[in-house]
Amino acid sequence: MERKPVPWWRIPMLVVFIVIIVILVIDKLTSKYLTAILWRSAYKEPIVGIIADAVAIAGFTIALWARIILSKNWSASVTVKENHELIKRGPYSFVRHPIYCGIFLMFLGAVIWYGRVVGFVLLAAFFIRFWFKAIDEENLMMEHFPNDYPQYKKKVKALIPFVI
Repeated sequence: MERKPVPWWRIPMLVVFIVIIVILVIDKLTSKYLTAILWRSAYKEPIVGIIADAVAIAGFTIALWARIILSKNWSASVTVKENHELIKRGPYSFVRHPIYCGIFLMFLGAVIWYGRVVGFVLLAAFFIRFWFKAIDEENLMMEHFPNDYPQYKKKVKALIPFVI
């Protein structure tokens, strides 16, 4: 299937993402605000490590399960494969983008483990990135499955089960 041109809003998003990373690197070297400690890290508090590990393992499990269920339909880029089917089983019955959800949870586990403000800033940046990629996928699925996808979309939330 022919690839569409990059939407105009993706270029500013990439610039914003790069600027955030640059600011974080500069701030890391010069400021204490983003490196402020929210709680004692897992190195000092075992319960933090247990929670962080549980969240990361849950995320890994969801992402792996989704990847297995997606099988031949999976692609690193937003595209429709030959004989593409709309998957609604497994983790796709709870969330439309379970791989993103799983990666987000793995990242959240690392942020909990680390326990610093900068982790949540980066987590928010990655969430925004996944959100925009999910929008691209949503548009493609609406084009490819104009009858089934709107019904599926009403029933199943996008990134966080039962929330958004």
